[in-house]
Formats: sequence, structure tokens, C-alpha cells
Amino acid sequence: MFSHHAFLAAKLGRAAPTREEEAADPAGADSYYARGATWLRENTRDAKKFDILLNENISYGFRRNLLGLKLPGFILNAVIVLTCVGLFWYRRPADLSNIFDGMLLAVVVIAVLHAIYLAAFVTEAGVFEAAQTYARQLLLCTHSPHLGWPTKEQYPRRKRTVAKT
Repeated sequence: MFSHHAFLAAKLGRAAPTREEEAADPAGADSYYARGATWLRENTRDAKKFDILLNENISYGFRRNLLGLKLPGFILNAVIVLTCVGLFWYRRPADLSNIFDGMLLAVVVIAVLHAIYLAAFVTEAGVFEAAQTYARQLLLCTHSPHLGWPTKEQYPRRKRTVAKT
């Protein structure tokens, strides 16, 4: 069966390192795989041909950026809640029938729910999962006919033999 290694070796014009070569020269092996990944990314930029890959890349980027904004999000939520509580305290409403006070309460509830969302669902594990999914999809693109994956005529499968009993 035609492998990802064989495909990339054909595209890069150099054989993939063997296990022994990887063990002897890890930096050289990493360099080879980095070149292969760069080649794949550069040749899968067509959003129409590789729409699934694009969507996985967007998902990964969104999760990564959201994780980066987690601390500023907490700080902003805290500032919003403290400001609203300060306004409540300053006004000391007798009841919540005032529309302004009801809106302040809604803002506090939304800020608290947003902070809970950030704490519970925005994690490094989620970013790692999205990165793995994107990487898997990038490797699966080596099977795309748009990149020149061999057809049956170019690389026929071996015939299966059935054992007689």
C-alpha cells in the first residue's frame, strides 16, 4: 500500500528517514518532516478543494486564540461585574422594577456565565485536540487526487489470495 512517507518522499525528492536514521539524527529527521508538513500546507491552500482541512484549521485557530484570551476574558468579566455591583450599590434600588437595574442584573449574569464557560471549556486539552484533528486531516490530504495520489492504474493493489481449506 502506498504510504504517507512514500508520497512525501516522492514530492520532496528525498526518501523519508528510517527508524535508525531518526534515532541517529533526530534533528535531521525533524527537519525532513518539517519540510514535508510545509509542502503539504503550501499545496493544500485551495479552500474549495480542501474545505475540510480549512475548517479544521479555523477550529484550531479559534481554540488557540480563545485560550490566549482566557486571562483577559476573566479580567474583563471581573471588571464588568465589579462595575455593575458598584452601580447597584451606588443607586441602592428599592426594587428591580427599574429597567436599568434589570439590565445591569442581566449583564452580571452574562459575565458570570461567560467566566464559567472560560473556566470549564477553554482548556489546553481542547486546543491540543483541535491541533491533532487538524494534523490528521493534513496528513489525510496526501490521499487527495488533487495532490497526485496514485490511481489504481499507477499503483495497482496486490491481488488477495484465498486460502483453500
